[in-house]
This record gives sequence, C-alpha cells and structure tokens, in this order.
Amino acid sequence: MHDSLVPKKRPSQRGRIPRDKTPWITEYDVLKAIRGLGHRAHPLGLGDDLDKIGLAIKDIGPCLIFNMMENFRGDRLFESNIASFLELQTIPYTGCNPRGLALAKDKGLAKKILSYHNINTPKFCISLRGKSVQKQDLKDLTYPLIVKCLNEESSFGLGQSSIVKNEKKLFERVKFVHQNLQADVIIEEFIEGRELSMGVLGNSNLKTFPLCEVTFNKCLNPLKEIYTPLAKWNTNYQKRKGIKVKKAKLSPDKINEIKNMATKSFTELQLNGYARIDFRMTKEGKVYIIEVNPNPGIASDCEFATGAKWAGVSYLELIQSILNLGLNWNPQGQKEAA
Repeated sequence: MHDSLVPKKRPSQRGRIPRDKTPWITEYDVLKAIRGLGHRAHPLGLGDDLDKIGLAIKDIGPCLIFNMMENFRGDRLFESNIASFLELQTIPYTGCNPRGLALAKDKGLAKKILSYHNINTPKFCISLRGKSVQKQDLKDLTYPLIVKCLNEESSFGLGQSSIVKNEKKLFERVKFVHQNLQADVIIEEFIEGRELSMGVLGNSNLKTFPLCEVTFNKCLNPLKEIYTPLAKWNTNYQKRKGIKVKKAKLSPDKINEIKNMATKSFTELQLNGYARIDFRMTKEGKVYIIEVNPNPGIASDCEFATGAKWAGVSYLELIQSILNLGLNWNPQGQKEAA
C-alpha cells in the first residue's frame, strides 16, 4: 500500500459528456481507481499555491505524486514547470517529464522536431500575438488551412470557422484568436481525412493501444469534419452529426505504420509515462500526425482508457501501470522499465 498525493487544477472533461455536468469526473475516476487498488490517496486542490505541495509532502510523506495539473496560473506552458518542481522535491510523480512537456506543448516546436526526424506532419507557420501574419510565411502553404491556438489543448477555440479557404478568412480568424482568445496561433494545412488517435504507455519499453477512430456518420462530407469541443462534449451535437468513437479498421500494414509513427514521435519528443497521438489519414492513405499529447485525459471512458480496454487492460490495471511508471522513472536520465 502506498500513499499518493493527487494534485489537481480544474474541472476535467469526460469523454463526450458535457463538462459542466461532470466537472471533476477525471479526478473522481483516478482517485476511485487508486483507492480501489488498495493504495491510500490524498487529493490535493493545488490552485495556484505551490506551497501546498511542500506542506502536504511534510504532513503525509507520500511515496508518489499523481500529477493531474494541466496548467498553473492559467497558463498551460507552466505545466512543465510543475513537473520540474515535483522533480526538485525528489519524490516520484506520474506522467511526463518537464522536458517532454515543454517540447510537446509548444505545437510549433513539436512539429519542427517531428519534421526534422521525417515524421509526417502538416506544413505550418506561427503567428504570435501583437504581430500580423506575413504573406511570405504563407507562401509554402496550400489552402484550405486551419487556425488553432498554439499552446492550448482540448480543442480550445476550435470550430468549423477555424478552417479557412482564402486569405481574407485567414486574417479574420487569426485576429479573432489573438484578440478574443488571447492566444498565439498556429496555421497549418488542413488534412481532409479520417480522425484517428493512438495511446502510448511506457518509459523506455513502449506499449501502444488499438487505434481509435472518431466517425461522423450523419455528415455529407465526414472527411472534412473536425473534432471540436462541441463534437467531444455536446450530446445533442453528437447525435445530429452521428459522432461515434470506435476501433479503427485498417490493414495490419497501415496500423503498423501508424504505430511506428506514434512510438517514434513519443521517443523524439523525449516523452515518458503516457501520451495520446492524434492523426488524420487522407482517403489515399497518407497519414499525418496532428498533435502529440503527453498526460492526456484519463477518465475511465476517454479515448486513452478505451484503447487500453480494447487491448485487454482494465481501468484499474491502466492506473496501476501509470503508478508503476512514475515510481520507476529516473529524472537523471536513466529510463527504467515499469
């Protein structure tokens, strides 16, 4: 039996259930699983006060910290700083190390690293707040393009109007994200195709889960649809679009290709613990990595846990594996198998 601290930041999403109806469901699922495994778990509402961790460590003396922080002081880029802080406490913690978080959470930097290692990802450019889009930055990009927040997650700010087909609409959308969402922008070529994701688990010995596919069964052009917040969590929208998550049916060779892309991106971005890799595949079968997500959602019915279940790994077993990986991770650089 182990004592675990479970720092948490804010309400999380559960699969496709509206977040306002289940505001803390991920934390609830994880806490219930940890206790169901026979461990003593102490939830810690961290907020923006790091001193709480130090005080809790002194009072409880945990063997492990189950890190569920998604941001700090409203900034997702500070997520890696939290992991760094935990390492300085010399207590094991779950999830990705700070270097991997810093690399993957900056979508532009992550895509540059993937491209350097010949991992297929859409062409892109960056537009920072306070600076207008330069036409020369767009010269190598082909419309339609998609405008996304550079450092946000959970499809924040994403909608059908994010897909633009001309310069006028592009400039309008970039301005909207800069001013209304207060976010930097990544502009990338929009890949019409199937929406896929694969879970990866491990430190050095990596395990992948069966490939998930999001299908839009009541749409005229399903390959042009995107997985927006409405598509993820609004049940009425899901029914109207016929949105389902299922195990992807692809040839063994194609699945192996995607598996290799997932594990290579996990390794080259120096991740550990667990991650979800998002892909789009064109009707011709060309696969692109869209995003690499360390520490993805792990509610009991999210895509990551669903993929694990398809692989014969129960939710309790999945949480125990994440605990083991945290206990066996060495921040000094020697990766140990769980």
